[in-house]
Amino acid sequence: MGAFSRERGRPELVHIATDGETYGHHREFGEMALAYCLRAIEARRDIRITVYGEYLDAHPPTHEALIREGTSWSCAHGIERWRAECGCHSGTHPGWSQAWRGPLREAIVMVRDALAPRSEEALAAGVRDNAVDLVLARWSDESVAAFFSRHAPGGIDAGERQRALSLLEAERQAMLMQASCGWFFDDITEPGSVQVMRHAKRAMDLARQVLDLDLEARFVEILRRAPVNDPRYSTGAEVYDALVRPAAVDLSRIAAGTALYALFGLDHPAAASGMYDVAGDWPYRLNAKERRILGTVRVRCRATGEEALFDAAALFDGIDRIILGVREPGGGEAFRTVWESSDPAGAIAGAFSRVYTAPDLSDEERWTISREIGPGIGDAVCTVYRDAMPTIGALEDLGLPAPGAAVRLLAHARAERLLAMIREGCPDPGRFFALAEEVRAGSIEPDLAALGEAASRRITLALRAAAARPDDPAPLEEVSRTVGCAKVFPLPLALWESQNICVGMRGHYAEMRERAGRGDGGAERWAEAFGRAAACLGVRVT
Repeated sequence: MGAFSRERGRPELVHIATDGETYGHHREFGEMALAYCLRAIEARRDIRITVYGEYLDAHPPTHEALIREGTSWSCAHGIERWRAECGCHSGTHPGWSQAWRGPLREAIVMVRDALAPRSEEALAAGVRDNAVDLVLARWSDESVAAFFSRHAPGGIDAGERQRALSLLEAERQAMLMQASCGWFFDDITEPGSVQVMRHAKRAMDLARQVLDLDLEARFVEILRRAPVNDPRYSTGAEVYDALVRPAAVDLSRIAAGTALYALFGLDHPAAASGMYDVAGDWPYRLNAKERRILGTVRVRCRATGEEALFDAAALFDGIDRIILGVREPGGGEAFRTVWESSDPAGAIAGAFSRVYTAPDLSDEERWTISREIGPGIGDAVCTVYRDAMPTIGALEDLGLPAPGAAVRLLAHARAERLLAMIREGCPDPGRFFALAEEVRAGSIEPDLAALGEAASRRITLALRAAAARPDDPAPLEEVSRTVGCAKVFPLPLALWESQNICVGMRGHYAEMRERAGRGDGGAERWAEAFGRAAACLGVRVT
C-alpha cells in the first residue's frame, strides 16, 4: 500500500508478483499471511484489489512500453537457464553440469516443430485454442458434444471425432512438454525434466497413431547427447528408457491396473483424474485373504475418445509376487479355464496376451498397495508379540536376556500401542506417559512422524466435534489431553486447521464466559476447557 504516490491525481495500479508455491509450501503459514494481507487491503476504502483486465477496461492505456525480450526473473543470463549451461542452478548440487539442457531443449523443439504444422493442416482455424473448454470441463460428454456442434455443425462420424480429439490431445501434450520446470533444476533425472519427457512421449505416440508421424527415434537420438550427473545413467536416452517409457500407459495397461486396484476395493486413479471412464465387472473374485480377481474392464479415454473392452486378471501373493493379465475378450469358458487352474499365476501368464508383474508396477501403484497392506503388518507383529509375551515375561523374571528379535518385537508392539492410544484421543494420559517411558528406554525409536500425524488428525477431529457440539466440553478436554501426550516426545504437529477452528470459536467462548459469570456451571466447565485447549494450540482467547 505504501507503493502508491502520496498525492494521487490519477488512477494508479500497483501489481505484485510472487510464486504461488510461496504460500504454505515454500513458507509455512504463508497462506495465512496472504489471507491477512488481502483482508487488510479489502478493509481500505481508497484501495481495492483488481486484475489487469478490469483495470484496463476502466482505464485504457495511454503510453507504450518496450519489453526487453529474452529476460526472466530467475536467470541472470536472460533465458539461458532453459536452453544452455549458463551456470544458474538450484544450489543443491553446485558441482553438477547443466550441459543436458541444450539437447533436451533441442529434442522438445524438434517434436513441437514437427507436430505443429501437421496439426494445423489437419485442424480448422481456431479449433485448438477453443479446445480449452474441453480441458476445463474434463472432456465431459456435454462439453464434447457442444464443441463439435460449434466446429462441425454439418456432423462428424465417430472415427473423425476420435481423430480430432487425438490431435487436440497431442497439441495439449506438446504444450505441457514445454513447461519451464523441465530445465530449471540440476539434472535431467529430476522430476520436472522426466515429466516434460513423459508429455513429449504421449504427444509422439498420438502423432504416430493419428498422423503416421514417427518422431521417437529422432527424439532419443538427440537425448544421447545429453550428459547425466546421476551416476546411474550416462545419457538422457538411458533416462528416457528407464523413467519415461515404463510410465507410458495405454488402455490395456489401465485395464490391468484396474484389476489390481479392484483386488483391494479401490478405484483406479485414472478414473478420478477425469481423463478416463473405467468400469469393471468381476464375476470371479476371492476374499481379501486370498486375493485373486478375474473379469472384464471397459476403458474409455475421454480426451481422445478411444475405447476398448478387455478381459483382465490380477493375482496378489505379496508385494513382490503380483501378476496382472490383459487380453481381448474371450468369453465365459476362457474365464473358467483360468479360474479353475491349480496354478493361477501360470494360467494368467499362459492365457493372457499382455502380462505385467511386480517390477512393472508404477510408483503410484506400489505406494497405494503398500499403504493398503501396511496396517496388516503392524497387526501381525502385535499378534506375534501377544503370543510371545508370556515367554518374554518368564525370561525377564529369571533374569535371562531375551533374544534380540524379541526385544525389537516388544519395542514395535509398544510403539503400535502408543499409536492406537493417540488415535483413541489419549483417554488415559497416565498409561500413555508410562508406555512412552518404556518406549524411550528401549533400543528402537518410534516413528515420530507417524505419531505426530495421528495426533494432529485426532486434534483436528476433536476441534471439529467441539464446533459441532458448542455446549459439550468433552472434545475440548480431549484436545488438551492429546496435545499433552504429544509433548512427551515431542511430536511434530500440524495444527493450522485446528487453530483456525479454535479462532472461529472465540465468539462462543465470550458468550460462555458471560453465562458462567451468571452461575451456569456447565458454561464454566466449557469455558475452562476451551481456555486450556486454546493455550495448548497457541491461540489467544481474547
